[in-house]
Amino acid sequence: MVVSFDWIVLKSRHLVKDRWISVRSDTCQIPNGTIVDPYYVLEYPTWVNVVALTKNQEVILVKQYRHALKKTIL
Repeated sequence: MVVSFDWIVLKSRHLVKDRWISVRSDTCQIPNGTIVDPYYVLEYPTWVNVVALTKNQEVILVKQYRHALKKTIL
């Protein structure tokens, strides 16, 4: 017996699509038959994360303001 855990996308539409982010709303059917609507998907362009280490193997962190949080965080 083959059991599938894949969701089936029944419908999909972009709510926002620009060069920095896309927000998609999908209508999905999960394996037990339940319909999930909406299921939001965030799509981003390719990026790189870098972790800088000192000679002593210490991690360097930068404080910066994050508008969505309205806070300055590491």
